[in-house]
Amino acid sequence: MSAKNPLFDLTGRTALITGSSQGIGLALACGLAQAGAAVVLNGRDATKLSAAADTVRATVSGARVTFAAFDVTNAAAIEREVARIEAEFAPINILINNAGIQRRAPLAEMTEAQWREVLDANLTSVFLVARAVAPRMIARGAGKIINTCSVMSEVSRPTIANYSAAKGGLKMLTRAMAVEWAKHGLQCNGLGPGYIVTELNRALVENVEFFLVAAIVILGIRTYFVQPFKIPTNSMWPTYNGMTPEVFMKPADEPSSAAVAARAVLFGAWPHRLDAPMEGEVLVPVFGGQSRGAVRARIVSGRSWLVIPTDLREYTLFVGDKPVKVRLPLDFDMDWVVSEALVSPGNKFTTQSFNAEVEKKLRAGQFEVRNVDGENVRCIRTGRFVRGGERFLSFDELTGDQLFVDRMSYHFVPPTAGQGFVFRTGNIKGIADTYGDQYYIKRLVGTPGDELEIVSGKTTAAAPAVVKSGGTGVLLRNGRPIEGAGAFRGNNEQSGKYGGYQPLGLLALGEKAKVPPGQFLALGDNSGNSADGRYWGYVPGKDVVGRPLFIYFPFTSHWGPAR
Repeated sequence: MSAKNPLFDLTGRTALITGSSQGIGLALACGLAQAGAAVVLNGRDATKLSAAADTVRATVSGARVTFAAFDVTNAAAIEREVARIEAEFAPINILINNAGIQRRAPLAEMTEAQWREVLDANLTSVFLVARAVAPRMIARGAGKIINTCSVMSEVSRPTIANYSAAKGGLKMLTRAMAVEWAKHGLQCNGLGPGYIVTELNRALVENVEFFLVAAIVILGIRTYFVQPFKIPTNSMWPTYNGMTPEVFMKPADEPSSAAVAARAVLFGAWPHRLDAPMEGEVLVPVFGGQSRGAVRARIVSGRSWLVIPTDLREYTLFVGDKPVKVRLPLDFDMDWVVSEALVSPGNKFTTQSFNAEVEKKLRAGQFEVRNVDGENVRCIRTGRFVRGGERFLSFDELTGDQLFVDRMSYHFVPPTAGQGFVFRTGNIKGIADTYGDQYYIKRLVGTPGDELEIVSGKTTAAAPAVVKSGGTGVLLRNGRPIEGAGAFRGNNEQSGKYGGYQPLGLLALGEKAKVPPGQFLALGDNSGNSADGRYWGYVPGKDVVGRPLFIYFPFTSHWGPAR
């Protein structure tokens, strides 16, 4: 290899590459020689350096190469050899600080010697070599310094705390070099390579390869057999929980500190406790912004579990004229919290009833105007007056049910009405236009050819015929009350936590829907709080994913085989 890249010509320049008897350093030396630079190899073993110089000459015809054997952690040796290189070979125009080692051990078992050896070789050495070379570059008004950082400058993994600390420090040292030396004509940069097979990390990379193969197997299982799925919303409540609130009306009802920790582990519960900054009435801003429901919110950047970057909704409430903010996941239903705790305590929450109560207050003038995020917003009066320091809102955010989805069965057995039903939304116009391609879970109510209708009334366990009662209704499939799931019976009887089916949209009163060939109709069990097939129609057969199999978290009464 001898032809130069015409866009990258380093003829006339000299590069010193520390740690270049093998691995990345030797590869860099060959690349620089290919670009026309004279290269000075460095390491502690003169025999290995001589062999490495031969490799460069064999790789790059006519390469000008020499080596200098010295320890990059020995300041006196560094100064002596840098002076010799500049006097006997050529001035150093390019410095690549590449030398490094690893000494792996669990952090609690790591010795002080292991810690210091790795920091000296990977971090202190860069300071020492740069301190010897940079003044000479500054005197000439030009120079390039490149430090080999690492992906571990940004992340870490077990048993390499010393290496991660050194590489993280090297990233900041590189910035400090640039800040101080740029005015003298020096360019200082860091490179952060990932996993590259070298003598330093061959065992680690082979281990990574093992995990990569394992990941491929897991992805294959996830794609074709069983897929984990988290239920975000409450359209299937109470059969499955999305994120739900548990409201505590007084401090005595709140879990103890020990119970908070236990609930986090068992139920994925996250506490929120809001105290009044002053004496006054609690006011709730409504509508506008980037709300999920009636309670006003804006979307902000935040972190999930204090670590993972994510978007959150920030809600602002007022006590008198003082704002109190709380941040919650995008799919969390703050309307439910406000309804149970502040607006309609003691009454069962539904989206329709809460919206009606909000509208009633607005029409009656029971609101005040407050400035929220630069906008004047109507804030409904709750009638709840509190003293300064008093807790006015307390609730736990409970995670949604997490389950495995059976992706295999539907390849052999067609879906049947009554099953939980997971599907993709990318080809459903009413969803895809707003939310894109996501996974949804509802309950299958209609297969191709079925005729669906919601009629006013309810059924009873003793007499399954429809009893006229107005309000919510009974779901009919092919002219009879639908069967095949406990949720069907609960909604048609309007028993327990099931509130009945809301006749809306595709299934408004007097309307019948016949499922087209190759498509399916799915509704939520929580009909009063579910965006489902009544609004956006049918699910194409090609987008069917599978059926719920097993709820594995949290450890509530729902844990176990999915219903």
